[in-house]
Amino acid sequence: MRKRNNPIYIRLSDDEYNHIMNMIHTSGQTIQSYIINCLMKGKVLSHDEVMELRKQSNILDDMDKQLKGIGVNINQLAHIANASGIPPSSEELESMSENIMDIRKEVNVKWQSIRQSISEQHLTQP
Repeated sequence: MRKRNNPIYIRLSDDEYNHIMNMIHTSGQTIQSYIINCLMKGKVLSHDEVMELRKQSNILDDMDKQLKGIGVNINQLAHIANASGIPPSSEELESMSENIMDIRKEVNVKWQSIRQSISEQHLTQP
């Protein structure tokens, strides 16, 4: 069953039509997604803005992977320190763990916001 089954028809002058079509082309979106985004959100991202958000999303994804790796490394260091008889204090380990988790939470909040913005924009294929 069709999700959107309520059409809306409008009439435009040639100038209005050309202007809107130019804006749609510049955004890189489909006509339908562009108009729905304009009406529902009042803001439509350009193709370049969406590409920048995707780039930022990839950077945040990479940061998250690196933070996970740091956590693994700290865990391995803790095992080595325990085996050598000179373990770091539990307070030190807890502090490192909390710092990493705080950073990961902050990265995830930004990452989810960026991914949400990207998913709301339906780009046409170049």
